[in-house]
Amino acid sequence: MKNLQIKSLTFVFILLAFFSVSCTKKASVNAKSVARGDLATQIAASRLVWKKLKKQWNNNYVYVNTYTSGEGGFTTKTYVTVKGGKVASAYRQLITLEEGTKVTKPKQAITGEKLEKVKTMDEIYTFTSTTVVQKSPKDNYITFKTFDSGLLSAAGYFPKNCADDCYTGYTLEKVSPLK
Repeated sequence: MKNLQIKSLTFVFILLAFFSVSCTKKASVNAKSVARGDLATQIAASRLVWKKLKKQWNNNYVYVNTYTSGEGGFTTKTYVTVKGGKVASAYRQLITLEEGTKVTKPKQAITGEKLEKVKTMDEIYTFTSTTVVQKSPKDNYITFKTFDSGLLSAAGYFPKNCADDCYTGYTLEKVSPLK
């Protein structure tokens, strides 16, 4: 039974790894083929795109960060509004699979100390250029993707020795000016 569970987890992990690579919008970093310097260069190029957009948008924007559990049992979407370069508001929405049916739970406001932990795009780029770029490709699956515009769409890492829900990073569904 234990051997079957290990095989099942291995299959799910391989499937998720394949899905992650196949869903790239523009640039994906393959941990085996990209040196840290190349990753840093790609991050810097993407950050330049962000700086131009941030100026155009007067540092007022919204983004949606999505996290799906390793086995796909739930997805959490965090909707963030940034005004004047500071997180003004955020809320989360949980989407679950219950008996094969997608169930969207009511939105919940993020307040207090939890709101203080929500990041701006500048902070997400800092995390990417300091934390993600320093992770060892030997020990981690590293993700860096951009939208067609060059703006960051995903950045993070997943330890190779971890079975489920070990991704640390951001997967942005959308980034747009505040209307």
